[in-house]
Amino acid sequence: MESLNCKVLVEADNGPVTSYADDYLFKKNVLVLPDILVNSGNVISSYFEWLKNIDHAIPGKMTKRVLNPPVFSSGNGSPT
Repeated sequence: MESLNCKVLVEADNGPVTSYADDYLFKKNVLVLPDILVNSGNVISSYFEWLKNIDHAIPGKMTKRVLNPPVFSSGNGSPT
């Protein structure tokens, strides 16, 4: 660990640094980015894939739903 020469350390997926290493890196003024922060994009995209799978939506369906929200009518045929 003493041979580490960096300013920023990014933790790998489910591979956090030990508390000893965290203290050492703090003293060396190395910024440690936790894996939960770095991998949050994967979690978010997996969640949206899961949502599409529940509704059996085709790819792009959720995008169209957000970009073109449905128009609700008052029941008399004209949009409200």
